[in-house]
Amino acid sequence: MVRRRKGVVLIAILATVIPAVILSLLQDPVYTADAEMLVIATPGDSLFGAAEGSSDPQRAAENAIRVLEGRTVLEQVKTDLGLTQTPPSVTGIADGAADVIDVRVEAGDADSAAALADAYVQAFITTQRAAATGTIQSAADELRIQIADLSDRIAEVDATIAGNQATRSTEIDTRRASIRVLETQRSLADIRLAEIEVNLPNISLTETAERRDLSAQVAQLTGEIDRLQDEINDLGEQDDAVLERSRQALFDQESAFIGRLDELQIDSALASGGAVVLTPAEVPDSPPRPGLRSPRSWPCWPES
Repeated sequence: MVRRRKGVVLIAILATVIPAVILSLLQDPVYTADAEMLVIATPGDSLFGAAEGSSDPQRAAENAIRVLEGRTVLEQVKTDLGLTQTPPSVTGIADGAADVIDVRVEAGDADSAAALADAYVQAFITTQRAAATGTIQSAADELRIQIADLSDRIAEVDATIAGNQATRSTEIDTRRASIRVLETQRSLADIRLAEIEVNLPNISLTETAERRDLSAQVAQLTGEIDRLQDEINDLGEQDDAVLERSRQALFDQESAFIGRLDELQIDSALASGGAVVLTPAEVPDSPPRPGLRSPRSWPCWPES
């Protein structure tokens, strides 16, 4: 009876172990490789003076992991490595430092796992650099449009000021010409008046009337000359203070935009791609764990 029970137990154990061993032998090995990258702020994150230090490092790492595991980076890996098939997916893991991400790839052989982990890091940097550069370029294009608009508005103000100055100059010249005519008339009247007054008091009634009319004419001409001279003085004192202040405000804004455009051009040149490699992946030498047999084998390098 005891022997029969032992036999039943042995058969049960063998029934469990043998299929597991067979399944393990049929499974492909899985190698795991890890690379580390440090997530950093890109120039595009601070466009138009965003406050430094306002971003949440943990959230930045979470967003970076989403990008890392996304389709864009996957396609970049395929492009960079010239792959004909879709490579194994990547897993991003934020460590305690929050801004450091462990980039993990599992593949069917050790060399492929390490190569793919490094490739995913480089693909992430490439796509993020392209995105940052694109964002910066869009902002720069918008600034160029605004700068051109400000330049046009400044030119319009300058034209208005120049037009006002030309108008005032013309009006002053016109009044000065009128004054010269009036002064000539007054001089002639003064001369005739002086001729009459030389004979005082022995002048005729006609000369007396003429003397009275000439005196009135001289007084009228003098008053007209004085009025025109006052108008000339007023025109000379007029300025375009309001327009000048408007022009200065536009010029200051244009200068600020030009300065920001210069900063964006520097940012574009220094765009880092949002991360730097901290630790390249090492070829795993630990015993691989078994994995489910896949219909495709790795590596899927381009055909020669």
